[in-house]
Amino acid sequence: MGSIPFPDDPSRRKAVLVLTEHDIDKCSYEPGAGDILVNEEACVIRYPITVEAQLPGALQYIVDNSLARPGTLLVQSPYNRDVYDDATSALQSFSVAKYMIFTKLCQHLGAQEVKVEQIDLRIRTRTQTLDLRAEHPVAG
Repeated sequence: MGSIPFPDDPSRRKAVLVLTEHDIDKCSYEPGAGDILVNEEACVIRYPITVEAQLPGALQYIVDNSLARPGTLLVQSPYNRDVYDDATSALQSFSVAKYMIFTKLCQHLGAQEVKVEQIDLRIRTRTQTLDLRAEHPVAG
């Protein structure tokens, strides 16, 4: 099996697909399935992950957070290139992360209150509304 070919360049691992050796082999003969193996912004990691030495930071994050499960598609956070989340929950968790970053920025600018009434996410033809309420103590 060898070592894990995990790219150091974050732009070459915007999406991470966790596959077994059998699934990787299937990609070579199923029509269109091999495209992910040669995509410049995606990488495939073999399951199970064998730890031979110190893992790169992003891969260590994936292992530590139990995200390395066969068949899982992981998406890179737009706010931290070494953080990933399952594609099914990435929209929600990255939205919360964005809100927390925004709140922290407002705090540094001296805001005493930050309130977001509604966030509309428009993806193709559907709209998803996300209502968030959070409080963060302002440092005096």
